[in-house]
This record gives sequence, C-alpha cells and structure tokens, in this order.
Amino acid sequence: MRIALEVEQTGMESYRVMKSATSDPELAKLLDYLANDEGDHVGIFSQMFREVEMNPETMPDPSPEDQAYIDVIMKSVVFEGPQAGIRRARAATTPIEVLSLALQFERDAMLFWLKLFGLVQEKDRVLVQRMIQQEEEHVREIQAMLSARRAESGGIRVEEGV
Repeated sequence: MRIALEVEQTGMESYRVMKSATSDPELAKLLDYLANDEGDHVGIFSQMFREVEMNPETMPDPSPEDQAYIDVIMKSVVFEGPQAGIRRARAATTPIEVLSLALQFERDAMLFWLKLFGLVQEKDRVLVQRMIQQEEEHVREIQAMLSARRAESGGIRVEEGV
C-alpha cells in the first residue's frame, strides 16, 4: 500500500512537471486532468493505507509468485523511485516524448493495480477496480493524442492499443 501511495504521488508530480514545461494548451489540459486523477488516487490509497496500518493482519500476504511479479514491476520505469519518474518528466521536451512517457507511466501503473487487485481486502477491490478502469481510460486518451501528434508530425504510429 505504501508503494501504491508513492506511485500515485510520483505520477501526480510528474504530470505537473510536464504540464509546467509545455506551451501546448491541449497537452497541458490532458496533463492537468491526469495530475488531478492521480491526486484523487492519492486520497484513495491514503485512506486504504490508514486502514491497513490499523489492522495489518487483515491483508493477505502475497504468494512468492506475486512477490516476484511485484519486484519485477518495481524495476520498471515508473517505479525506479519517486525522483526517477520526475527526472524523466523533466527530460521529456517534445509533446510526443511527453505523451510517450505518460503512456508508459499509465501502462506500468495499470499492471501494478491489476496485480494489487488480488492482494487487497475484498472490500477494497471495488476501489482498486475503479483505479484500473481510470488507468485504462488514461491509456486510451493518451494513445489517441499520441497517435494524432505522430500523424501531424509525419511520424510512425507504434504500439497501438493496450
């Protein structure tokens, strides 16, 4: 739960950093929307984290396979640590780079939430499922804008879909 909270905080800050660096109004609007959603996620996971800390024995322990999967995900781009995501956000200078990074963030986060779904208490699964659905929506929106920007620049469209 602590990792989930950190991931959302990092995502929120990364989107804010990218928004402050863009002069593209459409891209800034999308990044603001993403940052706000990540802020909502911080609230959700803060509440879940408080409940888990108060009663940790109600949380199922991850199986060795689940733990190995989580360890692999933790080594992905989004999860290299809070500052790594923000550094990458600062390094993204073009709209296509920003959108590609945002897409990578959202895909990695969605994989994490999908695994987390089976590890949380039954009562919290509705919240995690809602998070997964929001991440899927973010992926679709980012992919649509990325495809449009690549088409405008004469670039090649790659990695369509989720």
